[in-house]
Amino acid sequence: MNKHKHFLIVAILFAGIFLVFGGCEKPEDEFAQDKLPELSTLEVQAITDTSAVSGGFISNDWGAGITTRGIVWATTDNLALDNHEGVTLCGNGTGIFTGNLRDLSPETTYYVRAFASSGKGTAYGNVQSFTTLEPYAPLPEVTTSEIIHITESSAISGGVITEEGHSPVLHRGVVWATFELPTVDSNEGLSHEGEGLGEFISELTGLEPGTTYFIRAYATNDHGTSYGNELSFSTLPENAFVCGSEVIFVYRNELVSYGTVNGANGTCWLDRNLGANRVALAPDDSEGYGDLFQWGRLDDGHQDRQSDTTNILSKYDVPGHDRYIIPPTWEGFPWDWRQPQNDNLWQGDGASNDPCPPGWRVPAIGEWEAENESWSSDDHHGAFGSNLRIPLAGGRFNTENPGNEDHFGFYWSSTAWDHNALLMNIESVNTNQVMGARRSFALSVRCILDQ
Repeated sequence: MNKHKHFLIVAILFAGIFLVFGGCEKPEDEFAQDKLPELSTLEVQAITDTSAVSGGFISNDWGAGITTRGIVWATTDNLALDNHEGVTLCGNGTGIFTGNLRDLSPETTYYVRAFASSGKGTAYGNVQSFTTLEPYAPLPEVTTSEIIHITESSAISGGVITEEGHSPVLHRGVVWATFELPTVDSNEGLSHEGEGLGEFISELTGLEPGTTYFIRAYATNDHGTSYGNELSFSTLPENAFVCGSEVIFVYRNELVSYGTVNGANGTCWLDRNLGANRVALAPDDSEGYGDLFQWGRLDDGHQDRQSDTTNILSKYDVPGHDRYIIPPTWEGFPWDWRQPQNDNLWQGDGASNDPCPPGWRVPAIGEWEAENESWSSDDHHGAFGSNLRIPLAGGRFNTENPGNEDHFGFYWSSTAWDHNALLMNIESVNTNQVMGARRSFALSVRCILDQ
């Protein structure tokens, strides 16, 4: 055999070996077609009492295409498409996907697992676990406060709102009636105490003596109104109040306690000016001065001796702010904080703006005159020496700051007079006298029992 024939035989043998061994190897992408999708389960987010959000990340489908993907969940961790308590389908394709878990039970531990299906089968991600929250009611949670200081015609209660529900508390207060389970739509009395969470105090006024009432605190948000526990109480019989007893009421949004003293002709008065920290110890005791009210205004904060001021007159009985209203010019007519004027704002117990406790009122000028006549002298010595312990509390006369303390005591009556209102003027150097004053002035208030 020559050299050329030998080379040909060797080449044919190598070609045969290649066909037998090399030619039978399967391409790499054909092996990939047999693989299941690769994926992981996303951490659970947005957990509530009945829902949550999870999902998955499909990093590789090996070219087979994802036909279905989603999440399965249950209260056990052995999860699959044929063993679950809930499933959410999330479309197809690779990448990140998310889905909602709904209708879950509160305060329960769940397990969730992402899945992805291709033409080669279904694969699953790792198992994640989470626990749902406590039930969260859409309505506020409110309790009714203890009923205190029950009189013939009033009482004090309130409530505590601990949870606002699914939206903020817009209205709160108490409702009452002589029948059980009163509501904001069916009642004989209702108070409004602002908005928001926390504790609030309510005065129940206009009650009938010797009568049983039922009361509930309420709180309203965008989803509706919820009620606290129902309480009941009975008002005192008529004429049961004894002068000298304590009076507890809400003043400047806080519970306060004042004493009471006998006055002339069987009258009964509070033992201090409204807003005073104590019964005056001397005519010039600043702790006994109290607040200064514009005539006809209610307890809205304007009476603070250092309250802010405004020159804008009010069109309404309730200005809606806590500023002292100064008429635009000193010569302004009729020198009132309200335009047009209203003569009936302090006319008797239950008057719309009377700042006194329920069952009490701003005295008429005749009652001040009778009181003055009963004093030992017609001057500030007689005023302070009486049971009323009247101090020289000064006033605020369309100015930023009060003045005339220690020299004058100006005490409003409920009596309107022309464009002004009448007051009892008590001086340190002259005799006491009745006089008229501009209703925009801020002066002292002493309350008398409405008998």
